[in-house]
Amino acid sequence: MIRLPHDRRLRMLAFIVINLSAASLLYLALVAPILDYLKDGRATLDLQREFLERTMKATAQATAIAAVAPREGERDAFPGANEGAANAALQAKLKGIAESSSVSLRSVRSLSIKSVERLQMMGARLEISGSLPAIRRLIYGIESASPSMFVSTAIIRSAHLAQTDRADEPMLDAQFDVFAALTGRPAP
Repeated sequence: MIRLPHDRRLRMLAFIVINLSAASLLYLALVAPILDYLKDGRATLDLQREFLERTMKATAQATAIAAVAPREGERDAFPGANEGAANAALQAKLKGIAESSSVSLRSVRSLSIKSVERLQMMGARLEISGSLPAIRRLIYGIESASPSMFVSTAIIRSAHLAQTDRADEPMLDAQFDVFAALTGRPAP
């Protein structure tokens, strides 16, 4: 057993030293870990707050992009409530391209739907006449248009001489089969 001195000042000093040691041990054993935990929690909260802010910014950007960009599978396809509406949109697009290419459009007819890999493709047959540069512009206009269209068949032959207006540019008759993807219609 510890013997305490009989002197009052020494006993008071021993009391203070023992109580300070006990308070220090109590602080180191209980209070310091709690303060460290709270400090780590605050740092974790700060990290989570930063993460939340970055996520909110990314979500806002994604929402803005989604509003502008078409949905997957629709970006290269003609929209339409049904096949007829989509085919009408395809024919109207082809007619506009033909007019801007300076060719004479004789007819546009729809072709039957065909499956290519996992897509349903609708088509139209274009019958035109025009000069070689005008037909080149037409083909370029079709294949560079959006939504994507593809010329699958092309038949080009010379027109009759009586139909030509200018002798320096021979006229050609052409027939093109053009296909485009149909929105939302996976192949069976």
